[in-house]
Formats: sequence, C-alpha cells, structure tokens
Amino acid sequence: MLKRVLVSWNSMVVHLRIGALDAALDLFRGMEKRNVITWNSTITGSKEALEHFHKMQLMSDGAVKPDKITIANILSACASLGAI
Repeated sequence: MLKRVLVSWNSMVVHLRIGALDAALDLFRGMEKRNVITWNSTITGSKEALEHFHKMQLMSDGAVKPDKITIANILSACASLGAI
C-alpha cells in the first residue's frame, strides 16, 4: 500500500510542477489512502489551497493532522490573497 501511495504522490507532484493541476487532483482523488504529505502537495500546488485545507479537515475525520508544512502553505496562500 505504501508503495502505491508513494508512486501516486510522485506522479501528482510531477503534474503539479508542470502546471497540470486537474491531472494532479485526479490522481489525488484516486488515492485509496491519503496522508498529510499528499494533502500538503495539493495545498501547495493549488490556487485553492484554503479549500483543500478545509477538505483535508472534513474528509479525514481528524485522522490527518496538519503539520508545520501544512501551516506554512496555508499562511503563504493567505498572504498571496492579501489576507494577512
């Protein structure tokens, strides 16, 4: 299972780096198991970072806790929106 998550995550990161957000999000939605690292990737690579953070909170039922990278990405998203 971990190997599958790692391969999906790597593919997702490549798509995010080349600007293929829809393809990256399709990979993310297809993941059987998501963790804070996969969520952080969608938050970092997305213009809708705050929306993805909210989904992380809702969809994981508290099982996935934000880490310092999550918080840094959220603060960056807020700053780019002029919300800080």
